[in-house]
Amino acid sequence: MKDRYSVGIRRGNMIFSTDYAFLDTDHPVIRKFRDNLLAGLAAQLHADIFIGDSFFNIYHAGSEARFHNHIQDVDRALGLEAQKFSLVYYVDVGDKAADEPGILHLYDPDYAFDPQPGDVILFPSGSDHATSYSGVTDRMIIGINCYTY
Repeated sequence: MKDRYSVGIRRGNMIFSTDYAFLDTDHPVIRKFRDNLLAGLAAQLHADIFIGDSFFNIYHAGSEARFHNHIQDVDRALGLEAQKFSLVYYVDVGDKAADEPGILHLYDPDYAFDPQPGDVILFPSGSDHATSYSGVTDRMIIGINCYTY
């Protein structure tokens, strides 16, 4: 699968899923996580949810996700920008004492989130965002892009 989102975005020492179908598995633990996540999103957004993409990133020291958003040409062509959301689940936040502890920066309007383990951050997919990490222990996130309907 072509790496649609991360071309030019992911930099440095990072491991990431090889496709955007991380949650599309029959593994019972991942399936339970997916089902719980979908139920929580549906309740929070008061809508049914379709997961378009799911992935993981493991950040090592010196890695970053450069300034980007998750709206694609197909979203614009179909008029789905307002229905698309991105979510980051922080499995492990890594080294919080690092110079770059992996704060999630959202732009216009500007917000900075200093996540804790287990935090879930949901934002419109059109929000530009970036993060940098320089810690000595690994940091792991699960991300999804989803649509309401």
